[in-house]
Amino acid sequence: MLSSSSLLRITRWSNRCGTRVSWQRRTAASGTEARPSEAGSCTSGSSDGGTTRVGSPRAARVGHFMTGVMDPRDWTSAQWITASSTVSSLPRLHKSLFIPAIPIEQAVLFASGLGYSRIYVNGADLHRLSDPPIALNPGWTNYEVRVPYSVYDVTNYVRSPATIDVLLGIGWRDTGVYPYRDASPPVPDTSARVLRAILNITYSDGSFQSIVTDNTWSVYSTPYISDSIYDGETYDARQGGASVASQAVVVSGPYGQMYLPSIPYIAETGSDAPVAIYRLASDASKQIVDFGNNTAGVCRINVAGFPSGTVVQIRHAEVPQHPPYGPQDGSLYYDNLRSAKQTDVYTCNGSDATYQPSFTYHGFRYAEVTGYPRDLSSADIVKVNVHSNVLLNGQLHTSNPTLLAIQASVVRGQLSNLMSVPTDCDQRDERLGWMGDAGLSSDSMLLNFHMDSFLPHYAQLMADDQVKGSTLPDVVPFYRYGTRPADPSWGAAFPQLVWALYHYYGDLVTAKALYPSVMAYVQFMLSTIPSSGIGNMYGYYGDWVPPPPQPKVSVSFTSAFSFLLNVKQTLELAQALGQQNDVATLTSIFTTQSASFNKAFFNGQSYSSGLQITYVLPLYLGIVPADSYDTVVANFLNQFVGSDHTHITAGIIGTKFLLPVLSLVNRSDLALEVVQQTDYPSWGFMVYNTLEPATTIWELWNAQNGSAGMDSRNHHMFSSVSGWMMTNMVGLTLPRHGGERGFKELEFHPARYLDLSDASVSFQHPKPVHFSWRRDGGVQCAKAPESPQGLRVSCGPTGGVIDSVLFASFGNPTGGCGRYRVGSCHAPNSQLLVEKLCIGKNTCVVPTDEAMWGGVVCQGQTRWMVVSVQCRSGDEVLGDDFKFSSITVNVSVPVGSVGVVYLPAHGKGQLSVWEGQHRGVWSDRVYLGGGVRGLQGGEWVSELDAIKLNVLPGRYSFTVKGQSPLERRCVDSEQQQTAASPFVSLHCHHGNTISSIDWVSYGNPITLQGECLSHAFGSCEAGSGRSVVERLCLGQASCKVHESAFGSTPCPTVSGKRRVVVEYTCNRRPAAA
Repeated sequence: MLSSSSLLRITRWSNRCGTRVSWQRRTAASGTEARPSEAGSCTSGSSDGGTTRVGSPRAARVGHFMTGVMDPRDWTSAQWITASSTVSSLPRLHKSLFIPAIPIEQAVLFASGLGYSRIYVNGADLHRLSDPPIALNPGWTNYEVRVPYSVYDVTNYVRSPATIDVLLGIGWRDTGVYPYRDASPPVPDTSARVLRAILNITYSDGSFQSIVTDNTWSVYSTPYISDSIYDGETYDARQGGASVASQAVVVSGPYGQMYLPSIPYIAETGSDAPVAIYRLASDASKQIVDFGNNTAGVCRINVAGFPSGTVVQIRHAEVPQHPPYGPQDGSLYYDNLRSAKQTDVYTCNGSDATYQPSFTYHGFRYAEVTGYPRDLSSADIVKVNVHSNVLLNGQLHTSNPTLLAIQASVVRGQLSNLMSVPTDCDQRDERLGWMGDAGLSSDSMLLNFHMDSFLPHYAQLMADDQVKGSTLPDVVPFYRYGTRPADPSWGAAFPQLVWALYHYYGDLVTAKALYPSVMAYVQFMLSTIPSSGIGNMYGYYGDWVPPPPQPKVSVSFTSAFSFLLNVKQTLELAQALGQQNDVATLTSIFTTQSASFNKAFFNGQSYSSGLQITYVLPLYLGIVPADSYDTVVANFLNQFVGSDHTHITAGIIGTKFLLPVLSLVNRSDLALEVVQQTDYPSWGFMVYNTLEPATTIWELWNAQNGSAGMDSRNHHMFSSVSGWMMTNMVGLTLPRHGGERGFKELEFHPARYLDLSDASVSFQHPKPVHFSWRRDGGVQCAKAPESPQGLRVSCGPTGGVIDSVLFASFGNPTGGCGRYRVGSCHAPNSQLLVEKLCIGKNTCVVPTDEAMWGGVVCQGQTRWMVVSVQCRSGDEVLGDDFKFSSITVNVSVPVGSVGVVYLPAHGKGQLSVWEGQHRGVWSDRVYLGGGVRGLQGGEWVSELDAIKLNVLPGRYSFTVKGQSPLERRCVDSEQQQTAASPFVSLHCHHGNTISSIDWVSYGNPITLQGECLSHAFGSCEAGSGRSVVERLCLGQASCKVHESAFGSTPCPTVSGKRRVVVEYTCNRRPAAA
């Protein structure tokens, strides 16, 4: 299939006057249009060299290319046609052509077959011949605004006698199932299966022939008895007429303008072979096939040699049945499909070899096959994956298996729901373009895939469904479900998509084209704010599906947030496009309505009901009053670590912004702790729960026992986690406000925390970027779920051997690296086993399976293993390894971009940095440069305890080493505090400054064996502790921290006096720039 159209003949020649070009354009409607070259004379030499007669053509150079049908009149001669009502099956529209005995120079077919079509020219299946094969075509739109068509170069297939055959599936045109939610179009469009086509043939003698759709086409019946996106396909290979059933009927067809989509078509993108096949013990007639992954697609099944009349049925499901839905007997669970049958039925004719549905798709991992005459083998059946053929863009890697499994589940689920529009799910009787889902996933989709055509196209479809340039619906295209005007958090997807394309790709073309529509939407939303203020904005869905039993925040709160976020995004677009009047207007709106938001929801300490989401959303917007900011952050962290137990309590809106906000307040370690969790509720729980381990992201946090009415196992609305992992988690950040967009300004923050030993990310679009790092030696932490793979613990290639085990627990330990605590479930022999397996080794694998731990502790519960070790490299120069022996960082900055690399010290003293093998960049406290090309200077950043290096385009490999800190100190408020003193005071000696805060607990910490540098968390801990001390003390020779700085008192139900203990390091650091 081609993405182009009308034939142009371009003639180019040269003479002494220069180059001249003429063109001829041939179309069905207008015949040939010509534009002659301008005539003239001169006496200069030929631009191509040599000598020619003045004004005469030299050697004509003729070239051909195709462009999209550029004018509606090109389609005027082609009529919409359909089958008569007497044809009950899926119809085949047929045209026999007279082709003269003249060589064909080019033949191009333009076709729009709705809802889905399959096209054959002289028997050649154009869909199957495409690379990759077309699955479903054309894409889905609001057909009353725009109608998609496709272009095929059929030069090699048109010959005399010639035929065109088009099968018409109903697709999304079944108005009984997918009614158009707005008013009826001005011209009735009552025929679901319609075709409009033009075949343009150019012959070698210059003659031209055009064949169009009209009532001379014939209609035949087919073996397709029925077809439905939701219900599947019924195919009787014995049926199908060899004689004409009727003549085509000319109809009005859809009202929209014909257009050529720029997006990749829906394709067959690969296949999954079965990983298991078994017969049900309760019903041996049913064979169950497990394909290993939950994706969108169809089955291709071998039917060779089966007697005519044999009926094979394939029913598709996401998961096996289990309590509370029914017995765990190997049968499949269908209730979450609601009314969707997801069933294909094939009746054999005795001669066909294989069957694969053509006009449907299903969301499934499992298939139930009945009527198959023998035992299925892996050679008999395969799952063909189907989705829009977008290319992968980003690649993420880390040694943590949970993070990789989550990322794979996100990518798999997002692909399953790219069906020319981003759908919400791929299996039940919905599969619609819910705007909320698209907006929430857009950031991660832009990073995971090449979306430079797909998402601008979808944004245009949103504008198509915008009534009078103002209101939007919840669903685009606006069929079947949804409301107008949209919930503000669903309509927010429109500005979000346009802004995200600019933010990640630097796309100002889409921004310029759709800016008026975006601005009109913002103005409309402003008009919906009631006189009582933004705190009473309307809404329907709000923070959809928080994890039970958590409550949902008020809909007005999320609606107000989404409106303010859209204003902020539109303001940035206005600035980029030079819309100065709108900049002033939007700035005023944001300022006024932010104040109204704070008046409605802020009490000076927290927002609204005090739920997790009520802290997150204002912090993300940046509207917390400056004089209350530190208090709000402290209270947020106290609650998050305390009553929330560092778990998600929000629905889809709060979850999207939770991780970025934790990074924003310099607690990416807590964000990583959330993402690594495997207990409920978490992404890891979806992947590793024992009832139905997921391979895609669920719609509900508790899908394993959720409601059958709304319980998709392949929903991408929680997939925003991928965007955070590919940026903040790895350490790649883009400017939030101001600065260049589209990867033109990049910041690299390697090894910001000890919870990961390595990570890498790379992108191809909008520019090729690569970033990787590895931390060797020192403290190494690892976490893995209960599984046969075990837990790998390593000091890294240059990190020496494991010298001691700092912490080990199999059960449900909590916290992050350096903050681990034994949970309510703990195998008491964890430490001894890890020491036995790991001491003295560079790398070890600790078993985490049922065989090792099953009879020991907490059977039936979700369990995982956490290990923290200290490595020793034996390098005399390094001394005590402390937190690392070396950090290796690789950075690739693309042409046209600039980067900043922050190399962390983690409290090390006397840092040394090399680029490559030999070039010294930094020594102790002095920037050297090392003659490294592209390196534009370096400085010390005390609040990050890091070296900042400015880099130009190029590839860099930095190695960071250091010695033990000059001072390692601790302070205990119980020993310091008097009535007249601050709560705690930190200080360094000998001109040193506080370089890192290694351990903090505000609550009831435990001192181990009376040692200053050996503490453990008690039953009470304030989450704000580390953040507060870092904010007040890093880079200082001394500091004082008052109790009030920690925010609300932690653990109000725990008795006893609160105290604070801080372990920290001091080093001689250079003065900050």
